[in-house]
Amino acid sequence: MEQAMRIETEIVQEFTGRYLKVTAEGKTADFGEKVLKYNRIDGILGAEVQQIDNKPQYVYAIGNGIPFSDYLKRGIFSAEDIKFFMRRIIHLIGLAKEYLLDERDMMLTGDCMFFDELENKLLVAYLDGYQHDVGKGISGILEICMDHMNHQDKELVFLVYGLHKISKEANFCLSRLTEVLGGQQPIKQTGDRTGEVRRREAVMICERPKVPSEAGRKKEASFTIGPPWKRTVFFGKAAGYLAAGIFVFVSAVYSGVLNGENGGLDIQKSAVLAVFLIVLEWCMIGKLRGGDVQHKKEDDTEIWNDQTEKLIETDLDQTVVLVDQRPQTIYLNLIPKDWQREEIKIRKTPFFIGKNNEKSDAVITAGEISRVHAKIVVEEDGVFVIDQESTNGTYVNGKQLVPWERRKVCADDEIAFSSVFYRVETES
Repeated sequence: MEQAMRIETEIVQEFTGRYLKVTAEGKTADFGEKVLKYNRIDGILGAEVQQIDNKPQYVYAIGNGIPFSDYLKRGIFSAEDIKFFMRRIIHLIGLAKEYLLDERDMMLTGDCMFFDELENKLLVAYLDGYQHDVGKGISGILEICMDHMNHQDKELVFLVYGLHKISKEANFCLSRLTEVLGGQQPIKQTGDRTGEVRRREAVMICERPKVPSEAGRKKEASFTIGPPWKRTVFFGKAAGYLAAGIFVFVSAVYSGVLNGENGGLDIQKSAVLAVFLIVLEWCMIGKLRGGDVQHKKEDDTEIWNDQTEKLIETDLDQTVVLVDQRPQTIYLNLIPKDWQREEIKIRKTPFFIGKNNEKSDAVITAGEISRVHAKIVVEEDGVFVIDQESTNGTYVNGKQLVPWERRKVCADDEIAFSSVFYRVETES
């Protein structure tokens, strides 16, 4: 059912805060209003009804949120940002269903959704009887992204256009978006869990990772010697080298090695020895410092990754599980079945394969290959192949991938870009 009501929206700044005011013609239902009046669902905005000239007006408190369309028009978002926003929308729809709210009454438009940059949170207004198709709402948001995104960012371009195509499908469903995003399904509530716990879960699932600022990165980079005990070892060894150099110089003076023909101290010989010892000590201390830096890089993982996985604060007696978050570097090679073709070595992620030199990281010269045929991404849980809506398809072990589907591959699996076959070889 298409949108049944005519609505007008306005954002106003009042003494008590900022509000979205909606005037709706033909609205009759009020179930959602009652649910949201007595249940605070984090991220879904309920309306307060006011009478203006004997006509109802629906008022939403938006706090520090800015219209989502205004945020997207800045054009500063990345592929990870879009994934975050799409996962957040999917999550909010899942929460709405748990409260028996109609997902079609969520106002998925750029003017009725708000992004709170301080809280890193996406907010959606809910209006009974709105009855707008979810797929069309999402496609409208993605079309705003298309108009303002960085078209030089290949990963972002392919992601946005791929999600847009899915949202326009006649049999659109959220599970297809979730599959492409590789994220988690909306959480399912079990037992007597409070709204506050539910909100904490929402944050854990949908929180966008915060990238440290440039100043923060420089501050971290400036600390190169390591923790206190390593600094003590470093300065102790450096002092030892210095003392050894002084000892050698003094011994040379007393032994007469530095004496001249007249029996006095030869200034030239002394200067040469002093310069030699200074250079030698400088090299030794530099090597020591470099070794400590290397050890720091290796030890940082042990120091900071020796952490426990944070669990949600519930009343359940759960065991804390230790997880190894140590990053792994995975190298992937694609060995051609046709010996005349070159091996494809993948050392970055994402990695694009096609016949277009400018848009692909590896070029396969064959007429049946699309300009950008497929993408390979390396993540913590494995290696995935994603067909980029190619003309002749991508296959894994003989099974064709649905466009934008993520298919995990392992060593010795067979990948075919149309009829060009490769064997997967991995090493970590």
